Amino acid sequence: MGVYRDIHDAPLERLLRWWSGAIPPPDGFEVGYLDEVAFALSKHPPEGVMVLKQWLYSDDLDRRSAALASLAYPDVADEEVRDALTRAFDDGPRDVRYRALWGFIHLEYFPLERRRVSDLLESGDQRMTALAMVYLSRAYPSEAISILRAALLSLNPRMREYACDEIGDGGISELSEQMRALLEDPDKDVAQAAQINLEFFNQEV
Repeated sequence: MGVYRDIHDAPLERLLRWWSGAIPPPDGFEVGYLDEVAFALSKHPPEGVMVLKQWLYSDDLDRRSAALASLAYPDVADEEVRDALTRAFDDGPRDVRYRALWGFIHLEYFPLERRRVSDLLESGDQRMTALAMVYLSRAYPSEAISILRAALLSLNPRMREYACDEIGDGGISELSEQMRALLEDPDKDVAQAAQINLEFFNQEV
């Protein structure tokens, strides 16, 4: 956790130098540190937020993805950010589209036609399919239980894993027993998600 604190507690000037690549990342964080730098920049309004917005349409996909994710928070997202998320979903590559879906969910902002998201349920990308399921369960709350119940039975392990998290986070007790069946799931991440989320219902595992 120390390396995360080194980034999150860094002054704005150092964050900007990390973001631009003017200096190397801190020791122990050679991979994946841009997300942490972007998150820290978003906590330095208005300068940090303005810098991140400059990358919302960039061809640098790592920085574009990091900027999208770090700005998809209710306290900093505005119309410009929401428009960038929609554009990212419309024409971005896989990782950028994933960040866009995550951003919609995090903001509780659901601008996409249902068909466009439902089509992703038939894709071969397990992670994208699972996130599309989460989007639909949030966008159509009256159908959430049926969507999540089907996801618990999916052949896609990420679908099962994400469904467990949604059930726990949403306190959906109606599905706790169906989730219990996944304690013995062959996918270790699914079994762990079931165990962790059953604890929200004060159930022994």
